[in-house]
Amino acid sequence: MTEGIATLKDSIGVEREVGVYEIKRAKIAGFARAIGDPNPLWQDIAPPSLIPTLGFARILPELISLFPTLLHGSTELECHQPVRAGDRIKVSSKLANIRQRTVKDQRPVAFLTIELTYKNQREELVAKCRQVLIAQ
Repeated sequence: MTEGIATLKDSIGVEREVGVYEIKRAKIAGFARAIGDPNPLWQDIAPPSLIPTLGFARILPELISLFPTLLHGSTELECHQPVRAGDRIKVSSKLANIRQRTVKDQRPVAFLTIELTYKNQREELVAKCRQVLIAQ
């Protein structure tokens, strides 16, 4: 685990583009069904909980390769405007912080804070998300 932390230390604060995602009505409807939310609003506007799913799957493989155990710690989502069908959302991420602690049995645990920024096709800020991952 110490090697994983050392590998990531140099990337703290470095922003990188994760990808661009086209938001289609079918994606919105499918997500709303998956979370069991029949609100008719979720036809042209995406539920806010869809936003953190964009791009996160592209970040995980690198982290999983560095840490044998990776758990979700928390998610904070700050929405600035709705994501609508037809939007193209550009996702960028940066590793904001790494904190290392030792737990009861003297095993090291790392808390990785990842900040994601979401902008639409007009480069307008749509949302910010802060994810904390617990790594061993």
